[in-house]
Amino acid sequence: MQRVIVAMCGIGLACVIDGCGGETSRGAPGGSTVGATSLGAALSTVELARATSSLLIFGPHEADDLQRTEYLVSVANLAFDKQVIIQLHNPDGTSEDRSCYFERSVGNNRELWKTTRDYGTDSNTQVGTVSFSLKYVVAGNTYVDNNGGRNYTLGVNDGVLLTQPALMSDANISYGRDGDVAENVTVDLQNDGYVKHVQIVGSDDHWRTTVVLDAQYESGPNARGVGRWSFIASGPDVTFVPDEFAISYTVNGATYWDNNFGMNYFMPAHHNGSIVN
Repeated sequence: MQRVIVAMCGIGLACVIDGCGGETSRGAPGGSTVGATSLGAALSTVELARATSSLLIFGPHEADDLQRTEYLVSVANLAFDKQVIIQLHNPDGTSEDRSCYFERSVGNNRELWKTTRDYGTDSNTQVGTVSFSLKYVVAGNTYVDNNGGRNYTLGVNDGVLLTQPALMSDANISYGRDGDVAENVTVDLQNDGYVKHVQIVGSDDHWRTTVVLDAQYESGPNARGVGRWSFIASGPDVTFVPDEFAISYTVNGATYWDNNFGMNYFMPAHHNGSIVN
């Protein structure tokens, strides 16, 4: 764990003292960036944030299998009334529009919308490859994300599909009666190179100082080239719990930030809770 002093260089910018004794101008959590790419800083009106396809096995026969697909969509908040739709081409050849529901507001005046679709046992539909695009209807206009005209695809058990370098999957914290603390942050990222550095950059004093926590490899890459990294700490020796944090992912000489679209992630203070994307 590394605690570093941050000299604020403007709104959301910081000069961070790195671990090698030098000074590097970086994009700080919670704002615009210098020398780094802030995820969500230049998004289109509607964009896929993440999609997932998982095979859930409930018995010894294929007929017992359930394919669960989940979709997380980022949209610009152009008006209160809006429709966010997943245009699905199902494994059995049928097509349908699946309405998303509001998940939460994020930074840069954007919102996340979400929906799921199951295939197999419960819905008596065929499992297989799903093709899809996004449609966003707002203020009399329709915006489409169809992956450059190719549509997106998900195989039966592909796992996570990302359209950006990294995205936090979930974070949670719990406090035991004996004072023990357990915290976990999980990050999904595109496997853009063998050597990579994934960090949770957090603060418990409104960014007067920061703590840098190194995440460790957990699994992957999956069929879509996405790996999973995580930071886990528990027990009586946990001395730092960030009030807010962002994710830093360095690969091939470039650093990418997932700072919740400029808003940072906020950990519940002094009580059990979780953040799930």
